[in-house]
Amino acid sequence: MADIVLDRYSKRCNGPFVNIEAIIEDCGITPIPRRGIRKLVNGYAPKDPRFIVIDETYAAYPPMYRAILAEEFCHIYLEYDLLNSELPSDAHPHVMTFQQYKIIEGDAQYLSRALLMPKREFAKRWEVHFNSAPEDKRHSADMRLIYCAEVLENEFRLWPLLIAYRARDLKIISEDECSTCFSSRIRM
Repeated sequence: MADIVLDRYSKRCNGPFVNIEAIIEDCGITPIPRRGIRKLVNGYAPKDPRFIVIDETYAAYPPMYRAILAEEFCHIYLEYDLLNSELPSDAHPHVMTFQQYKIIEGDAQYLSRALLMPKREFAKRWEVHFNSAPEDKRHSADMRLIYCAEVLENEFRLWPLLIAYRARDLKIISEDECSTCFSSRIRM
């Protein structure tokens, strides 16, 4: 699915950088910053698929802002099939069971990482940085992994934890390495 979006909006990709803000704009979606929703959620796709509501505090940290926008865009994509057709008259994307919500939440998170960090580009860049890590980072496998995530943070303009999750998704690093080096508390 990510490949379909990336092919359709290839003009919005520049090397490893996927301009999710421009893709969202091209789709006629407007991000709406709101104060105080962070206590409940980082952002959400309301019933109207033309909007994404995001806590305004994330605008100060673009790597997180971009990731939240991408995830909510993927909710719209998955729940409304926005890119392919009009909404069916009987569609009710926000009416679902808790189990259905958990499934679509996981799918949206995975798809957003695939969209922001295309597989071939990500794997190629990870390998280059892993193999060319500075001498002081080569002595420890953990330091080498952290180094790769931090370098890729600048290239993909996303925060290192999200980079680590994508490496885990692609089986470049293991679940244990992801937990040990990046976070055993946060699971996406």
